[in-house]
Amino acid sequence: MSGGGVVVSGGGGGGGGNTTETDDVIENTTLVNRTCSADCNPECSYIWINNTNGVNISYTPLLNKPDRYDAGSYSCKTYNKYGERNKTFTLKIKFVENDYVTFSCNVISNPVSDIKLYNMTDNKTLFTWNNVNEAEYHFSDVHCLDTGQFMFTTKNDIPDMHHKMKSTAYVDIMLKRLIIVAKLIITDARTINHGNYSRVAGNNFGNMTPVTLSIVPEGPPMTPSAPRLMEISAVSTQINWTAGFNGGFEQRFAVLYRGEGDDIEKDAKIDTDPEVNKGDIVVYTLNDETTVQSNTTYNIRIKAENDFQGHSVVYGEMDRFKTLVKAVFTKDPEITILEGRAEIHFIISGPLTYILEENCVMDTTHL
Repeated sequence: MSGGGVVVSGGGGGGGGNTTETDDVIENTTLVNRTCSADCNPECSYIWINNTNGVNISYTPLLNKPDRYDAGSYSCKTYNKYGERNKTFTLKIKFVENDYVTFSCNVISNPVSDIKLYNMTDNKTLFTWNNVNEAEYHFSDVHCLDTGQFMFTTKNDIPDMHHKMKSTAYVDIMLKRLIIVAKLIITDARTINHGNYSRVAGNNFGNMTPVTLSIVPEGPPMTPSAPRLMEISAVSTQINWTAGFNGGFEQRFAVLYRGEGDDIEKDAKIDTDPEVNKGDIVVYTLNDETTVQSNTTYNIRIKAENDFQGHSVVYGEMDRFKTLVKAVFTKDPEITILEGRAEIHFIISGPLTYILEENCVMDTTHL
């Protein structure tokens, strides 16, 4: 053979040498017309081969509206006494999902064979036929998840002559795009919700690269509100208030108080639950006999702080309270001993919840 290579024209085009091309056509819609020529001296002979089944065909492939059963590999072989050249093209037939597909297998064997159909993509057996030489498998409603490679295997039980044949088919299905929207909604976000979140999408064929989202703190805490004074005594009072939003950080509280005439505002820090957040009620008893005096008016306010930008502080509204008068002895007790009895007399000033009167009797024999 001399001169140029083999030229197969039509469809995807042609070229010289031993090459392979692909025609992608839609079932029952496209005309496939392939011709084969070669520059030979002396003149060449031509053979068309259906590579899918290995059968030589004498005609030029002219497929008017081919169906899925025409899919496969075709070769034009040209040759003379000086050599040969091949030109191959692959015909892929595409068809819409929800259509049907039928796989057939015919075997020549004696005794008859067992036939299995494998889904090579999922690595599983679809069906097994025992003691048959023909098998047919029908997909009545194919969809995107059925895309893949399928293989028939056959065997019989003749000793030392175990024959196994296989044929592979590829189903190429046009997919419909499916859009799915997924939402993650976090209400009343607290410190425990902060951090990184990964979003992963996948199906039976694998997963996409994860996308990472972060939830981070936002700012300073909101001002605590509605302080209420309860159970006031001579040296203590119970206070409660409503916490504001913590700004995305753990927030801390303190009670600030200052007596009338004092120049320094005192700070009573409070150990609270780190997850205290908007709307939670915080209760604290201010009880410090070294600093809280009886019968004294105090200005009081609530401080909230967190670690936004290093340190952020807000102050609640001002309130005031007056401690009660502390009960004291206004006169030293007097003891009177009368005929074996001892009477103790004393005077207490200040508010009393109740007064218990009781005779105090003392044995004076040894006095």
